[in-house]
Amino acid sequence: MSIKENTYGTDRFAQLFLGFMEHEFNRQPGCSLAGVRTEESPSRHASLTTQRTYKHITWGNKYNKRYGQYTFYPIYDWTYKDVWKAIHDNGWPYCRLYDYMYAYGLPVNKMRVSSLTHETGMHVLTYLQEVEQETWNKITRRMNGLSSVKHLERDWYIPKKLPWMFKDWREYRDHLLENLITDPETQRKMRRQFDQYERLYLPQVHEQLWKTQVNAIITNDYHGTKLAQFDLRNGRFRRNSKYQTGEVKWT
Repeated sequence: MSIKENTYGTDRFAQLFLGFMEHEFNRQPGCSLAGVRTEESPSRHASLTTQRTYKHITWGNKYNKRYGQYTFYPIYDWTYKDVWKAIHDNGWPYCRLYDYMYAYGLPVNKMRVSSLTHETGMHVLTYLQEVEQETWNKITRRMNGLSSVKHLERDWYIPKKLPWMFKDWREYRDHLLENLITDPETQRKMRRQFDQYERLYLPQVHEQLWKTQVNAIITNDYHGTKLAQFDLRNGRFRRNSKYQTGEVKWT
């Protein structure tokens, strides 16, 4: 029953649902149901408990209020224990990959079943061969370089220590940007993005910011997903924040 052809005008996760609603329902009322839970993210908790989406319901999102198009998250307040209890109490079918990952020894917060080449999910490639060999064989035939990720294990992530030949993480970031991002337009886009964030944030978090940007380059995150996550975690360090840390006082 899965959709196997993308006719929605985007391949980005965040825009895909809106594209789906516009394509499938056009200007007619409609809604989608999703399994987002607030336990997974503090930002989700804030967005799903503070404003009304439809009538009295907060646990949803407005796609297009004019045409009556919404999405709802009916298990928004469930914990992962609630999910598994419901599965076992009702005998519901579920993805057996969770069993394989559990047997492999992964903690619950690392059990991810989603895109294998997404900027925040590439760590799955380091053990996919051991838990789902058929998928591994298919994806390595389709995409170059994935086998190298497996053999490198975690060595292709951000180094724990700055390589000795660079004076700081910023210089290392610039070196990677110039040599790994070969498309000129993508390189210019990422450089503009990096410079913007550097101007936006206080020096206290610049080293952490540069490390995040190194990670973005290594994972080819030209859409800025990792920087957006950095922004969620470190918004209080923005130069225009009402409350700023370190030597900066209340404004």
